[in-house]
Amino acid sequence: MFKSLLSFLCIGAVLALPACALQPERPAQPGYRLVTTPPEGISAAAPVPRPEPNPSPFPAPAIPAGVPVVKVALLLPLSGDSQALGQAMLDAATLALYDQYFTLKPEQMPVKIVLLPKDTGASPSTTAALTQQAVDEGASLIVGPVFTPFVIAAAPVARKARIPMITLSNNRALAGEGVYVFGFLPEQQVARVAEYAFLKKISSFAALVPSDAYGKTVSDALVASLGGKGIRVSPVERYAQTAENIEAAAGRLQEAYGRTSFSALFLGEGGSQLNPLLASLKAHGLGHDKVRYLGTGLWDDEETRKLSLLQGAWFASAPPEYYAAFERRFLAAYGYRPQRLSSLAYDAVNLAFLLAARAHGPNFSAGALTSPQGFTGPANGLFRFKPDGTTQRSLTVMEITPSGLAILDPGPKMF
Repeated sequence: MFKSLLSFLCIGAVLALPACALQPERPAQPGYRLVTTPPEGISAAAPVPRPEPNPSPFPAPAIPAGVPVVKVALLLPLSGDSQALGQAMLDAATLALYDQYFTLKPEQMPVKIVLLPKDTGASPSTTAALTQQAVDEGASLIVGPVFTPFVIAAAPVARKARIPMITLSNNRALAGEGVYVFGFLPEQQVARVAEYAFLKKISSFAALVPSDAYGKTVSDALVASLGGKGIRVSPVERYAQTAENIEAAAGRLQEAYGRTSFSALFLGEGGSQLNPLLASLKAHGLGHDKVRYLGTGLWDDEETRKLSLLQGAWFASAPPEYYAAFERRFLAAYGYRPQRLSSLAYDAVNLAFLLAARAHGPNFSAGALTSPQGFTGPANGLFRFKPDGTTQRSLTVMEITPSGLAILDPGPKMF
């Protein structure tokens, strides 16, 4: 739909910025594994075909003369195994510009945005140089990178130049000193669903998590959250990603259930490994008819929610209506469904809009970014950056049902 606009928005292209606030108050993903490397379900060894956009009925933007120019760098994997994700993020960023630009007449636009996409590729070895290139080209804000090693490479360059970086990773260890972690933090999702379960009088919990960084993160968060309420999580079973290990862990849980009869079982799993895990639990007498499954935004995925063995499960994620609206817009624009994490790029560019269009000029200072009131991302709902560089989000607790998601406890509308 946007061929002429997309041509205009090629690398280094300029787009006029409307004076706007982020749309009223979703992701999912809310909770992919810690993205230290491209995880299963995000990486695409064979990139998803991206159809040629249809011709746009809109002319290329008419940029008023004399308005300030703001450059925003996008550090994305536009080649390599994660090319499909990177392309979806670039498309989402472009769509965010489109959605804002065409809401106002040219004379109403106080600033113009220059997108500076940089391909981080499959190796972080060139990321520092690309970041320096963006700095040299005058970037006022950096969005990305996505994966931990790339952020580690880029962050020192951005910090030295005193340019804020909104990374699309969900690894909170990266946050601080001008680096803001915009990914969906699993710790927050765990705490949210655990709090809800506690308020619903569930008092006995167990956990089954993979023996990797994500599993440790979510199990530690569960133990800490419930420990503060005087509840011990027992047992906490871990497994390596093989059928034999999953079967053995389910067997140990079955033995523990015979002794303690826990009411809720937290599962730190998603993607292709989830269904075999659920089947093993059912075979050991721990199906969803016996215990309440709890999880994270790993389950905020259409295919995952169709799993019959997951019906009745509770999880916390961004309000679903926002991502649904974003997905419809994206599909209409490009003719393919976006990867879930692409919504982060959409919301990040919308935030760039808001801060660049301020009445007294663009403001990407720490004070502006960490506004206590936060911001509303059109694709994922209410959020705010905390002074430590992490992102606090308004999370909704949902139940997976045969007819779709049931909202159990909406997130707050304001901080």
